[in-house]
Amino acid sequence: MTTNDKQVIQLLKRRIFPKYNRCYKPKCSNKLTNKSAEVAHHFLQSITALDHIAVLEPKDSDDYIFNKSTFDALTFTPFSYLCDSCYSEFHNYAQPLDQLDQYKTQLWWTYSEFMKLCFDMYYDIEWFKMILETPEISSRTKVAYRNRYYLANIKHSTCQFIKQKVKSDFDNNTTHFNFTYLELPHISVLAKGAFLIPIPVIFTGDFMEEINKQKRIQPLQSFNIILTLPKTNAWCVMLGTDSIERLIGKLNVNLVNHTEQQSIKYINDLLIKYVDQWVISEDVYELWEHEAITNEIINQKIKYAPDYMKLRDVDYNVFYDKW
Repeated sequence: MTTNDKQVIQLLKRRIFPKYNRCYKPKCSNKLTNKSAEVAHHFLQSITALDHIAVLEPKDSDDYIFNKSTFDALTFTPFSYLCDSCYSEFHNYAQPLDQLDQYKTQLWWTYSEFMKLCFDMYYDIEWFKMILETPEISSRTKVAYRNRYYLANIKHSTCQFIKQKVKSDFDNNTTHFNFTYLELPHISVLAKGAFLIPIPVIFTGDFMEEINKQKRIQPLQSFNIILTLPKTNAWCVMLGTDSIERLIGKLNVNLVNHTEQQSIKYINDLLIKYVDQWVISEDVYELWEHEAITNEIINQKIKYAPDYMKLRDVDYNVFYDKW
């Protein structure tokens, strides 16, 4: 990829994705507001040692950085990326945030992360489409982004399909997801993320024609979620995946036969491979800096960023001291 290609691609991305502090829903540019202050207050009370924090987050397309900040629970509560008007669509489904062993609370967190993933896919499709239509970008670069465009369409079709199942679980008391709730030794890492495990896909001519004609694509991939919440004496972890048999790429949520150490290592691998943003206490950050763990986390996230690496076990255990 040429330097000019990189510059044009990043410019197009800035045009497509919402600006900071704006509603994340497509075609809405309202400013975000503190719609959930009371809910966030109670949520914040359930978290210990998270006042001054450090946040691991993407720096650019192939790097990460730890930024010091002050913890704001609002940024972590479900649907915090929506304005008041767009949030009203989901308000009636709201559940207690910290009852992670209850199905409806698990579903509420899932709904939020799932919709964020849906919006991500929408913006990716629009971004990749612009890249493919921009004459200033080289043909070689377009070949790579054409495949990413097709993959984004597959993921978006999954999102549309799963959305119906989530709403059905809320409205009709059906059960389309499997969840596991764990309480592990206290680790001060707050993280959440929805993700699709990479699967092999062959792009046939008929398949690409369906996408180009914007026809409905059959969903292929399962939807997965992880949430970690530090409390006073435990690290509360929720893992989830859909229970729809014909979808592939399901997260293993059956950890009954895992030892405590094996569960921690499993969660370590998921966080490194699939969750971009981690919130840690300032004390933990200082300790990790002193022991060079922060740099190693960033190195591991870069190493396991490619899809083919996500199918491997992670070599490094961030939480080795819990062994």
